[in-house]
Amino acid sequence: MALFMQTVGYSGTFIAQYTGAKADHRVGPALWHGVWLALIGGVILAAFVAPLGVPFFNWIGHAEPVPELEAKYFRIMTLGSVFLLLNAALSAFFSGRGKTRFVLLVNFLSFMFNVELDFRFIFNPPSFIEPGISGAAWATVCATALGDLIFLVAILAPKANEAMYRVRSGWRPEWRFFRRVLKFGLPAGVQHTIDMVAFGSFIMVVGVFSWEAQHASNMAMNLNFLFFVPAIGFAQGVSILAGQFVGGKRYGRTEHMVAGSVMLMLGYMAVVCFIYIGIPEVVLDWFRGGMSEVQWDASLDLAKTLLIFVAVYSTFDAILLTYSGALRGAGDTKFVMWMSVIFSQLLLTLPCVIIAIYHQEFADPRHGVYLAWFFCSLYISFLGVAFFARYRNGAWKYIDLIGADDELPLDSMEVARLERKAKKRKAR
Repeated sequence: MALFMQTVGYSGTFIAQYTGAKADHRVGPALWHGVWLALIGGVILAAFVAPLGVPFFNWIGHAEPVPELEAKYFRIMTLGSVFLLLNAALSAFFSGRGKTRFVLLVNFLSFMFNVELDFRFIFNPPSFIEPGISGAAWATVCATALGDLIFLVAILAPKANEAMYRVRSGWRPEWRFFRRVLKFGLPAGVQHTIDMVAFGSFIMVVGVFSWEAQHASNMAMNLNFLFFVPAIGFAQGVSILAGQFVGGKRYGRTEHMVAGSVMLMLGYMAVVCFIYIGIPEVVLDWFRGGMSEVQWDASLDLAKTLLIFVAVYSTFDAILLTYSGALRGAGDTKFVMWMSVIFSQLLLTLPCVIIAIYHQEFADPRHGVYLAWFFCSLYISFLGVAFFARYRNGAWKYIDLIGADDELPLDSMEVARLERKAKKRKAR
């Protein structure tokens, strides 16, 4: 779903740039092109991906009855993926204009509704919903659909939105603009997908050494994801502001904002690194569960070492997130994509596969785990330096995302359409 999610969500960058360029009448059409992409992606996932669940999870070979449960959850979530994609498209109308508090409110309401439905659908569902894992999937789909409905009402109901942004009349597909959305949005989707595949492969590879290696790596990576979420939101904020400033040709404001954002991000990561190195037991203890003392001590000792790797690359991660967010906001998505596609294979996936093949050659299994985490750190650090260099190069200033050359023709077409409509009304 990541490929479609990021491609659809990139309509928010178009909305940000149109907002910065004071071309508010183009916001509605940008929103609707994200909606059309979401519907297309939902149909593709439901028709061609959902049927693959059973054979895929049987091929993975987990112990029974896990494959059957995985396939059930996968099928329902894939069939309902259109609601998740629509959520990305509809929320872009608000996030692209900087109205992120409303997005937070709607997602929080959707989340609370999801929790309530989980209790009902998992343990005591209606007759047409199977309890257990299927109920959990249906709860997520229904809660997401509620969020979509709230977004839709908030967009279409106010008359001011139609007058300023054309949220109702801008629904017609414009094939030239559609190609532009794919040109810039699809690379963002590919980049995110490749990153997910690379890190998924990395986690699978470290599991070949031992159970302790798998558990310790999962703990370190999950902690990284947990503390990473605020940083991702921060990077999205950088992308939105960069889009608005670049859309208005205010490159000086963009550079000033990015410089301040880097300092804030580094400050946040400094606190996170202190937790990783200074008090790792406090946060790692969340993952202990019912493990025996012997198992826990082995995993804890290895996880504390792995958090040192995480702390080292977190500094570069702050740089990576800030500058990649700025580049995406300016429309420089192809560079971000190609760097991720090429170097995720060279610096992460390929070395990890080689390590997995020759894992029995290591006298101490921990050495193989450390080597895999070294390449993970190297990959993130390299991307951070590369994105910084690209931003300093200034090529992003010459990318025409919203297409100033087709702005007036599209606007005049809309004016002509409204004039014809007025004449028909007058004739009647």
